Amino acid sequence: MKKDTSVNVRLTSELKAALQKLANADARKLSAYIELVLSAHVTAAKASASPDEARKKR
Repeated sequence: MKKDTSVNVRLTSELKAALQKLANADARKLSAYIELVLSAHVTAAKASASPDEARKKR
Protein backbone atom coordinates (compact mmCIF):
# COMPACT_ATOMS: atom_id res chain seq x y z
CA MET A 1 0.00 0.00 0.00
CA LYS A 2 1.32 3.43 -0.93
CA LYS A 3 2.14 5.71 1.97
CA ASP A 4 0.42 9.00 1.29
CA THR A 5 0.39 10.93 4.56
CA SER A 6 2.61 11.78 7.48
CA VAL A 7 2.25 12.38 11.21
CA ASN A 8 4.54 14.38 13.46
CA VAL A 9 4.83 13.22 17.07
CA ARG A 10 6.72 14.69 20.00
CA LEU A 11 8.26 12.13 22.36
CA THR A 12 10.38 12.26 25.47
CA SER A 13 14.03 11.59 24.79
CA GLU A 14 13.76 8.50 27.00
CA LEU A 15 10.91 7.03 24.96
CA LYS A 16 12.68 7.80 21.69
CA ALA A 17 15.86 6.13 22.93
CA ALA A 18 13.92 3.04 24.02
CA LEU A 19 12.12 2.84 20.68
CA GLN A 20 15.39 3.32 18.81
CA LYS A 21 16.98 0.48 20.76
CA LEU A 22 14.06 -1.81 19.89
CA ALA A 23 14.19 -0.72 16.25
CA ASN A 24 17.91 -1.43 16.08
CA ALA A 25 17.39 -4.89 17.60
CA ASP A 26 14.78 -5.56 14.89
CA ALA A 27 17.10 -4.16 12.15
CA ARG A 28 14.59 -1.43 11.27
CA LYS A 29 14.62 2.32 10.98
CA LEU A 30 12.87 4.08 13.83
CA SER A 31 9.98 5.24 11.65
CA ALA A 32 9.45 1.73 10.25
CA TYR A 33 9.46 0.29 13.76
CA ILE A 34 6.92 2.83 15.01
CA GLU A 35 4.70 2.06 12.02
CA LEU A 36 4.98 -1.67 12.78
CA VAL A 37 4.02 -1.16 16.44
CA LEU A 38 1.07 1.09 15.58
CA SER A 39 -0.16 -1.31 12.92
CA ALA A 40 -0.02 -4.22 15.39
CA HIS A 41 -1.93 -2.15 17.93
CA VAL A 42 -4.69 -1.31 15.44
CA THR A 43 -4.96 -4.96 14.39
CA ALA A 44 -5.24 -6.07 18.02
CA ALA A 45 -7.81 -3.39 18.79
CA LYS A 46 -9.95 -4.48 15.84
CA ALA A 47 -9.71 -8.13 16.91
CA SER A 48 -10.76 -7.36 20.47
CA ALA A 49 -13.74 -5.22 19.50
CA SER A 50 -16.99 -6.72 20.74
CA PRO A 51 -19.62 -7.76 18.17
CA ASP A 52 -21.82 -4.81 19.25
CA GLU A 53 -18.97 -2.34 18.68
CA ALA A 54 -18.21 -3.89 15.29
CA ARG A 55 -21.86 -3.49 14.23
CA LYS A 56 -21.89 0.18 15.30
CA LYS A 57 -18.87 0.91 13.09
CA ARG A 58 -20.57 -0.43 9.93
